[in-house]
Amino acid sequence: MYLTILLPISLLAPLLLAAPSNIPIRLRPRQAQNAATGKAIYFITNDAQNAVVAMPINADGTLGDATLTATGGSGSTALDAKGQPAVPDALIGQSSLTIAGQNLFAVNAGSNSVSMFTISPNDPCTLQQVGEAVAIQGTFPNTVAASPQNSLVCVGSTGSQSGISCANFDAQAGIGEFDALRPLDLGQSDPPVGPTNSVSQTFFSEDESMLFTTVKGDPAANKTGFLSVFPVNGAGTQEGGVQGRGNAKGKAKGKGKGKKTGKGKGKGKGKGNANAAENPNPNSCAQAEAAAGAQASLSTQETRSSPPGTAVLFGSQVIPGSNPPQIFATDASFGAAILSVDQTMSATLLANQSIDGQSATCWSTISPLTNTAFVTDVGVNRMVEMRLDDASIVSEIDLSQEKASSADPGLIDLRAAGGFVYALSPGNGTSEAAVSVVDAQSKQLVQHATLGKIGVGANAMGMAVLV
Repeated sequence: MYLTILLPISLLAPLLLAAPSNIPIRLRPRQAQNAATGKAIYFITNDAQNAVVAMPINADGTLGDATLTATGGSGSTALDAKGQPAVPDALIGQSSLTIAGQNLFAVNAGSNSVSMFTISPNDPCTLQQVGEAVAIQGTFPNTVAASPQNSLVCVGSTGSQSGISCANFDAQAGIGEFDALRPLDLGQSDPPVGPTNSVSQTFFSEDESMLFTTVKGDPAANKTGFLSVFPVNGAGTQEGGVQGRGNAKGKAKGKGKGKKTGKGKGKGKGKGNANAAENPNPNSCAQAEAAAGAQASLSTQETRSSPPGTAVLFGSQVIPGSNPPQIFATDASFGAAILSVDQTMSATLLANQSIDGQSATCWSTISPLTNTAFVTDVGVNRMVEMRLDDASIVSEIDLSQEKASSADPGLIDLRAAGGFVYALSPGNGTSEAAVSVVDAQSKQLVQHATLGKIGVGANAMGMAVLV
């Protein structure tokens, strides 16, 4: 029997010195203390009557019984190159729903709308819809991002009217009117034909000052994919400042008294001019205004980058603490890459890694426990763990060898929380939809939660986790 000992190191050291060598002592890894166990996971059925599926996370990381809450909108399915429904990747993207604080947002691809819910603080599986589903500016929305700092929700659409549209939201009033579409001009149809030449995922930077969107290219048609970046502006902020155009001048006077180590007073006055072209953080004004209560908005000025060595950028995660921002991104054409976004909002390639035997590596998450990325493939029933500094492969978790999950054709959207990774397999119409729960440290399957009894099938998409 092993004991977990949590003592100050000053008390623990003598015990270690005195302990017989044949008595093992387990110490809790430092990372585990910072990796909170999740409260619930969520995904959407994406059926004609769309619904959010909520599953509570038990103390041991396993999942409890699921509940369904209607979105008030309808789902849809993209088409593959043969004109057939593109299951089990119905929305050909990542993050069809997302969480901001105690609010959840879900896309309705068939009705071109987004639904907002409040998550009960007492029961994470109790969702209360805030208002009705709100129409977006675009067709076939397949990915959504929400910024709690800016009270801003943005949706990526990949149909005949493809692009990005945003709206402010309020916990009580719900989602406001979506602004004009920032077109991506993919030349798609309704429903779109994919998976190439389509919007993959939209997501905010760690400081919520920029919105990133990955867009898949089409190598067969010599069409290049790209990373799109829009800065976030506060109400009244001149967008020209982002590009270094125009000057912003202001004067500030103030007096103040303060204490430092119990003593000292200070007064100061100052005047200054600020040239937007010299401002190393052109979004600082926007952040200050948003914090002061002004409504934030997304700029209409876009920066696009197509880093050499990438082609079909898909599911992505901002690497926590990276400065300048770095993005761990899957690329369905070979595996995964690490991108860096500079002050001009242009992306460059830092590293890439091919994954042998892949069908299409498309979805990603970062584990707070292991500080590594986990990626999935719609056509291969495994998870691949990768480093965040050079994208090299750490481990491969073959779930086809597990009796419980052997029938899954592959995995799509996934999220990590605590010491576990939760990955959705919608099935393919013959195999049952399920969520695989994998221990991020031992790399073992700990649960295979099937979903057929609650009516979840091959159209299911997305994965979000409440921590």
